[in-house]
Amino acid sequence: MEIIAVDTGNRLVKTPHFVFNAGIVRHGRRLPAIRTDMLCFKGEYYSITEQRNPYLKDKSLDDTYYILSLFAIGKELCRNGAPAPGKHQVFLAVGLPPTHIPFLRDSYSQYFLSHGKEINFEYNGNQLNVEIARVTVYPQGFSAAADLLGQLKDYPRTYIVDIGGYTTDVVMLAKGKPDMSFCHSFNFGVIHMDNAIQRVVSSQHDVELEDDHIESTLMGGVTLPPDIQATIRREAERYANDLMRSLREKGVDPSVNMLLFVGGGSELFRGVLSRVCPNVLFKTDVTANAMGYAKMAARSAGVAYPG
Repeated sequence: MEIIAVDTGNRLVKTPHFVFNAGIVRHGRRLPAIRTDMLCFKGEYYSITEQRNPYLKDKSLDDTYYILSLFAIGKELCRNGAPAPGKHQVFLAVGLPPTHIPFLRDSYSQYFLSHGKEINFEYNGNQLNVEIARVTVYPQGFSAAADLLGQLKDYPRTYIVDIGGYTTDVVMLAKGKPDMSFCHSFNFGVIHMDNAIQRVVSSQHDVELEDDHIESTLMGGVTLPPDIQATIRREAERYANDLMRSLREKGVDPSVNMLLFVGGGSELFRGVLSRVCPNVLFKTDVTANAMGYAKMAARSAGVAYPG
């Protein structure tokens, strides 16, 4: 059985080895003229677009994330070239924000079986026969930090802060162990920040930015005029400070507690977060949740995850 972990984010979809935008183009039954990263399922063609899909709290409401998960499975199975012929038994490991799990876990796990356990699709010319043998839903954030728990056992309180596309999810550890008495989700994801910055830049500079312009600037890119870069950085710092105020209102005091920021979104705010948090750790690999799901699934199945 092959373990395939998929972090189905609102902005990006991640596996342990791939990151791609959470948006699809539906081409119907006609093969498009330009074929890049192409998937065919039940006679319908799909490709990935840089335009992300609208936010869905319950991703099982339509088939968008099912198709995105097929792209993820295809990418992982074809990672080293054309996969071996025959059926691929897959243990699918996915995740949800901790606050969503009590309400959405069952429907989300069943969502990936909505077309049956055995599915056939074509990915970039490779015919794939996949049996979804098992689906398990893991908590985002905690999964990304699972391999750091031993380092956190000496801290009375640690808060894992996962800055995602739409939400920032916070869970508490007491001496390195999960304590679900504190588990919150804030609407402070990167998408909200991008939208806020786009409004300010449009108003002040009469320029329409895409998400990629903003995030490239925050990661050190210099392709935009200096005055627009300055506005982006100023508004991002304001956004990060607003997030910290929201955390303090919930009792998360960075002066006496350790804060562990995980996920790719945290990297965008590393500078300001480092300044305002005396006790802070970062694990900002964008694939950290997916890797965490994979490792926990491997332990559950009693096998070693090859990485």
